[in-house]
Amino acid sequence: MAAFFLESIRNNIPGEVNAIDGKAMRGVKDTKASKDMPHIVSAWASENGICLGQVKVSEKSNEITAIPDLVDAIVNKGCTITIDAIGFQKNIAKKIRENEADYILAVKGNQANLEQAIQDTVRFEGPDSINVLEDCGHGRIETRTCKAFSNLSHVVNPDDWADLSTLFVIESHVYKKTTGKESTERRAYMTNLPAIAGSLNSKTRSHWSVENNLH
Repeated sequence: MAAFFLESIRNNIPGEVNAIDGKAMRGVKDTKASKDMPHIVSAWASENGICLGQVKVSEKSNEITAIPDLVDAIVNKGCTITIDAIGFQKNIAKKIRENEADYILAVKGNQANLEQAIQDTVRFEGPDSINVLEDCGHGRIETRTCKAFSNLSHVVNPDDWADLSTLFVIESHVYKKTTGKESTERRAYMTNLPAIAGSLNSKTRSHWSVENNLH
């Protein structure tokens, strides 16, 4: 019944970002005898502005097992599923493609070889495209530079990842007006989408609406 109601108010927006993210419920315990705080894995439709589903797990490590079930429950054909490093798993990429959706997965230290492959790609290969986005608000200016690469020659066994076609990095430079402080952070990603930096930059930015508008 809940799924039917959700579909009745959800607009089918081709390519819409559905962000999946986990959040620890601080100050909450699963039981009176437990010292562990529950973790909630949520799926957020960025343009519809609605929560598509949530799964409660007892530990952060269990988010990995909850994500495939959530994908099955909420995926709309043609949407783009974005997941932070906790969801960087081959079976999750496969599950998303089986549901006829696209994926953008963050790459961090939990996959050291792939992280190194992306670093080597950035260092030795030329990007297919580059895009720069600038945001101003809340006393800060953020400049996001995206470089997208279709060259997968530095990745070991790229076919292990369902329909992998693009590696990309986003360098975020933040200037805080009140303090004058500056900081720079680089994040790496992989996706089955084409190496169009402008689209990838926008979709990745949309992922963080799950933090700003839901959490």
